[in-house]
Amino acid sequence: MTTVRRQLLLYTARYGHRQNNAVAATLSWAAAAAGSLSEVYYDAPRAGGHYGGGDLRRYETAELSGGLVVGGRHIEALEAAANRFDLTAVVRGDVMFSPALERLACDGRVSLHRVGEEDVAGLYDDIFQSLGIDWPDTAVLVNAHPSTALEGIDAYLYPEIVYRRAVGLEASVPDADVCALLEHGCRQILAVGVSDELVEHLQDLGFSVTRLDVIQPGDDYSRVTARLAHRWESERRGWLLGDPVLVSSWLPTAVREDRIAIYGVPQSTVIDRLSSDIAATATPILGRQFEDSDFFRLSELGQSFQLIDPARPPLPVLSAVPSTSHVEVSTVSDDPSDEDLRAWVSQGRVLTSLVFWTGMLREMENLYAVLDLLALTGVRAGLALTAQSLLAHPSPLDLVSVSRDQGGVFPHAEILLASCGTGAAIESLLTPDQLGRHLGPALQDVSNRVAPALRPTGWWATMDAPLVSGDRPRLPLDILSHAPFMRLRFTPRGAGFDGAADPGGTQTAGWRSRVRQLVRDSRLSPLFEAYRPYEHFAPGPLSPSLALAVQGAGFSYMLSKSGFGDGPAIQYRDGDFVAINYTSGHWDGWTPFETVNHVRDLERAEQTLLRSRQPGWLLGGLDTCLWAFSGTIWDRAPGLAAIARFVSSGGQSGRLINVRPCVLPRYARIMGDQSGTEAGNRLTAQV
Repeated sequence: MTTVRRQLLLYTARYGHRQNNAVAATLSWAAAAAGSLSEVYYDAPRAGGHYGGGDLRRYETAELSGGLVVGGRHIEALEAAANRFDLTAVVRGDVMFSPALERLACDGRVSLHRVGEEDVAGLYDDIFQSLGIDWPDTAVLVNAHPSTALEGIDAYLYPEIVYRRAVGLEASVPDADVCALLEHGCRQILAVGVSDELVEHLQDLGFSVTRLDVIQPGDDYSRVTARLAHRWESERRGWLLGDPVLVSSWLPTAVREDRIAIYGVPQSTVIDRLSSDIAATATPILGRQFEDSDFFRLSELGQSFQLIDPARPPLPVLSAVPSTSHVEVSTVSDDPSDEDLRAWVSQGRVLTSLVFWTGMLREMENLYAVLDLLALTGVRAGLALTAQSLLAHPSPLDLVSVSRDQGGVFPHAEILLASCGTGAAIESLLTPDQLGRHLGPALQDVSNRVAPALRPTGWWATMDAPLVSGDRPRLPLDILSHAPFMRLRFTPRGAGFDGAADPGGTQTAGWRSRVRQLVRDSRLSPLFEAYRPYEHFAPGPLSPSLALAVQGAGFSYMLSKSGFGDGPAIQYRDGDFVAINYTSGHWDGWTPFETVNHVRDLERAEQTLLRSRQPGWLLGGLDTCLWAFSGTIWDRAPGLAAIARFVSSGGQSGRLINVRPCVLPRYARIMGDQSGTEAGNRLTAQV
């Protein structure tokens, strides 16, 4: 039986070309009108690191543009697109994909359209003919840089082009391309953010020009994007929250999913402007954070946040056609039996495991390094994923159900569903009903579409406990257990600990900024670290109603942030359902809050647990993007391998027993049931 493949129109060019966003918007609606999908890929320098938010002006383009080409599997994604779709590629100038596209075209797997970098009208004429689309009679002319405060605003103006089915142009377009519109019957121009001189010039060329009041004097990103959200609310089904660099790369996805892109500096300004609209939206928010408070504000509105980067994943359209494979694999694990666990309790043994938090769509790139690590070291560990990252393809997650003697990691790896399942949230700020509405469908979707070995039974929390003010002093000197062994702490420029404005004022801001920049650019930078926004807080007690919501969604256990810093302790129990705590790592002061940052964190926890001469567990989590992103891995691979080898080899003592995370709640139940023991009394007291 022959399967008819969907058509895909891929536009690829160099990042920064001023016509890109207008062209991408036009091709998106044109492709949809022809029954096709669309996608973009922009060449850019790439550092392959983690962009944690903040003002874009502080960063080079490479720091904002996602993963490395090879490490991020960009060519592999192109090959997958050629296999999965009937692919047409529009190549503007000389691009990174050119050699691969030429090869695919020679194989008959791609229809290749090459256009000059400045030939906008020729590009449209070629593609409209190819798609069988008539030329529109209206063009929308946008200005990418109407003011310093609105640089890159054209990335957000696509609704004016898409929902009007207009020809999109940017204000720098040559006269020859503009005049070519007349030849195709396009005589009306709607102008956004352009100068009076340009309007008059277009009228002299014979066009009827109308200004759209999208951009007004004194506007910032927040005002313009909120205005667009209200102008097109009848078409809106979701949100894309992020900076211009991000939105440019994800524009076709926003069009395909009817998302309106919004932004502010900081992003809280636009979230607050649109709070009621955001709260009323059923679709999870897609984007990336400006600061950690974005998670808190969205959670208060009942929403989860699914993080993305440019080119992470390289071609998001691959997830638009989900995999329907249901390959049945062996699910026979080698986890210890209850009899084994009872024996270990009586012997006072300590069990140990790791959880790699890598749940966002942008963090799929980590999975290649992490699964190699699991295969190399044999460590038994968990992968905390959301539904989107678990179901996306291509992905190396198939190896979770492939035996180690065949090159996979089965049965040593376990998948946990993370946070809302649809994205991350501060779960303690959601109502139990809100959390259940996210978790239930996400878990059901995953269970219906993956092999049994991949189905999660455990739940990983971002922050399921309320944050309470901690009692740790705000010391100016931080002593570390590893190089550089100490750091001087400082308050970050622009905000205090409570988000208030910097009391230094504008008079001293100039020289302070210059000094900070000099330090950042020098070899002294590792000796300084800013206080983090939630560093002086701590997790409070777990709410039973939240645990009930997790249990009701279909999970058998949960890993709670509550009780961090204490010994092994059950945080909640209802029959066989158990919530347990982490017993190793640092309180980081930002999401995901509690992480293992060095193998010495595990060594200290091992010493403490073994000194107690009681059964227990050593459990730590890793913020995997800080270790395994395609650029970061080159610096941090030895430290990551040391952590995995410590756990897999039984610790420094050799007395720890490495298990998958799902074994620890079983161990905790058995410890708690033995209420006559000191360990049992200590555990049951926490319930």
